[in-house]
Amino acid sequence: MFEDIDRLRSRPEQRHFMATVVGLNRGLKTIITDEYSVIEVVDGQQRLTTLIVLLKAIQLSLAEPFQARRAGTPRHPHQAR
Repeated sequence: MFEDIDRLRSRPEQRHFMATVVGLNRGLKTIITDEYSVIEVVDGQQRLTTLIVLLKAIQLSLAEPFQARRAGTPRHPHQAR
């Protein structure tokens, strides 16, 4: 998947199909006052897990410079405040 992302970066006009995720509706669940649909993932667990790990890595990568600025430290050793 990461190779696909890297390849798409150099060819933005191309698209990537990641396949489908199949879910089974298991009804509604109420938590306190909020109601949620319960969906059981039948096929696509690995794709979902990979996407979650990728999104978490992006979140941490974007948060690093913000946290460094809040702390008053430069992002890189050669970068001035």
